[in-house]
Amino acid sequence: MLNKVILWKNLPRPIIEETQKKFIPIKLKKGQYLYKIGEEPTGIFLIEKGLMGLIYYGVKGTEHLLRVFKSGQLMGHRSLFSKEKYHASAIAMEETTIYKLNKDVICDLIRKHSEIAFVVIESLALDLRRSEEKLVAMTDADVFTRVAEAVYFIKEIYPDHKWTRKEIASFCGSTTATVIKTLAEFEKRGLIEQTGREIIIKDKKKLLSQFVSI
Repeated sequence: MLNKVILWKNLPRPIIEETQKKFIPIKLKKGQYLYKIGEEPTGIFLIEKGLMGLIYYGVKGTEHLLRVFKSGQLMGHRSLFSKEKYHASAIAMEETTIYKLNKDVICDLIRKHSEIAFVVIESLALDLRRSEEKLVAMTDADVFTRVAEAVYFIKEIYPDHKWTRKEIASFCGSTTATVIKTLAEFEKRGLIEQTGREIIIKDKKKLLSQFVSI
């Protein structure tokens, strides 16, 4: 698996093989949590297949979708190395397979192989860049990704709830008008169908293609 991950595949093969032997496989069903806000980190996680959503709960209990993680991405490493409790909850958006490296294992590997430390640092640096870009990119240029992620998430996790466009806007950090405009464009492209407040995903593959590749 590591030899397919952009940041990790350049590690020497012996290190990749040693690291993969330490993997603990975790299978999550749709809607199952990997970890919840406030919990202590126990390791880092590498997504083998599936989709994970990172959810933050505001002071009024409102959910906000911070980010979607896909195959080949790391999760949980920022909280682990900053020695902080999780600031958000990770939930499976579909059936997902994850590999875990326990905290003591990854720390031992870093002490033994400095190359891994540089990979982790690079991962953290890229995460910081993406966070900064997302902060300043709350514009129409990025809205297709955010609305697509939100629509896919709410349909997978809350299929029976009839979401208002205002709720979706709050969920993905946009405006009601922008969400309405974007959903209309998705419908025009044949990605979704709207009947009142109901949203039906017609082309899952093309909707997922709206997600920014990272």
